[in-house]
Amino acid sequence: MSLIPVIDVSPLVSSSNEQAKFDVSQAIRRACETVGFFQMIGHGIDERLFDKLIIEARRFFAQSSEEKQRYAVHKWNPSNSNQYRGYFPSSVNGKEGLDLSSPYMNPEHELVKNGNPLHELNQYSMHGVLTQYWDEMWHISLELLRAVARAFDLDASYFDKFLDDRSSGGAGTVSTFRLNYYPQLDNPTPVSIGADDGLSILAFY
Repeated sequence: MSLIPVIDVSPLVSSSNEQAKFDVSQAIRRACETVGFFQMIGHGIDERLFDKLIIEARRFFAQSSEEKQRYAVHKWNPSNSNQYRGYFPSSVNGKEGLDLSSPYMNPEHELVKNGNPLHELNQYSMHGVLTQYWDEMWHISLELLRAVARAFDLDASYFDKFLDDRSSGGAGTVSTFRLNYYPQLDNPTPVSIGADDGLSILAFY
């Protein structure tokens, strides 16, 4: 089995050297085509932010079931209108989760007002470390997509509109920031496959 490549992406985030950006882009393409994964270093994100995020996630999931239920989606809390953005309990697949949308979603946009599931406002307020983490992941995601575009001889901004749909009349991004928690269960929940299953995301997709 091939080792997972380690790619220094610092030229993508801190260099104006187009050749260096192109070289990293080609390395990403090779990794994706030959192995399917790569480890990213040189992203420039302060490691303390990851520690703070873990603390915040633990704080949220350590709340009582009643407290977390306030942020649950409609399926588990009929008083909330959100179908997708919000908390879900461990009865889903043995894990608890919190799905968050962009903290910059425009509440006056028609897609938001009409209740589009991917344009729902957060029930749980994104603040402090959560917003900071979102901003960092947004930035690196944008640079990675631009690297993919370069690798296929496309304009570097080719995929920008898919990450941020405001240029085409959207309300922002439909990306999801998910926090997962796997509690110890006496009777583990069998994994099920359904409309709400299949994704386990910490940053963006």
